[in-house]
Amino acid sequence: MNDFEYWQERSEQNIILTEQLANSYNEQLAREYNKVIKSLQQQLYEFYALYASENGLTLQEAQKKLSSKELKLLMAVYRHAIEMLLLQQEVDQPNIYLEGYESSFYHTLYDIQTYSGIGATFTRPTRDMVVAALAQKYLGQNFSGRLWQNKEMLIYTLKKEIKQAFAAGTSAKNVAETVAKKMNTRLGVAQTLVRTEMANVANQGNLLAYKEAGVKEYKLLATLDFKTSEICRELDGNVYLVSQAERGVNYPSFTPNCRTTT
Repeated sequence: MNDFEYWQERSEQNIILTEQLANSYNEQLAREYNKVIKSLQQQLYEFYALYASENGLTLQEAQKKLSSKELKLLMAVYRHAIEMLLLQQEVDQPNIYLEGYESSFYHTLYDIQTYSGIGATFTRPTRDMVVAALAQKYLGQNFSGRLWQNKEMLIYTLKKEIKQAFAAGTSAKNVAETVAKKMNTRLGVAQTLVRTEMANVANQGNLLAYKEAGVKEYKLLATLDFKTSEICRELDGNVYLVSQAERGVNYPSFTPNCRTTT
């Protein structure tokens, strides 16, 4: 095995470990979203029933008479539930990403020292380093900005769909199904963000290991298949100075779900 094959194999193994961490957290995220979906659906049913009871209407009649005032009351409850869900993500996820950061850093540093036979003292990764990595902007936004944009899009979508359902006198069951569908769509967006940022912090962990070990240059290694982006295809194999590494420019991640490493 030549030098390139050795490092390619080690890099690919690190990518697999990073993906496993992201997938594990995304399974947890799906459970959290499903719990909120069930809660929102239950609140919807209770809201319909309460409105009908207070106004002496049947549930079917209530479904046709709900007004913008009632919509605002319901959406206030929904907004609170969704904000709590997203706030918990903002609190929890840096700790999850720290695991990916540390894993990449220690594996890469170990590989370098094992291959070269040269040991070195090094800075231990910290949560602050991960927070700094997440604060980096690419495509105009950082991690926190994307997280809360997902929240606003979710609330906007739910309000729009429920308003239309109210106007059409749609049954509570059908509205509840719509709520679940829209929530699951935004869950997909949230999971993409997790995969993207996990790859980002893993690559930042690699970069820290390069700096700590005195590595001067790195080569980009893209995963080449039908899903590979044009920019990653173009940059695959390029060599850059470690001192000039810049995310999204000459250092991964370059795109959402980016699988390019170094």
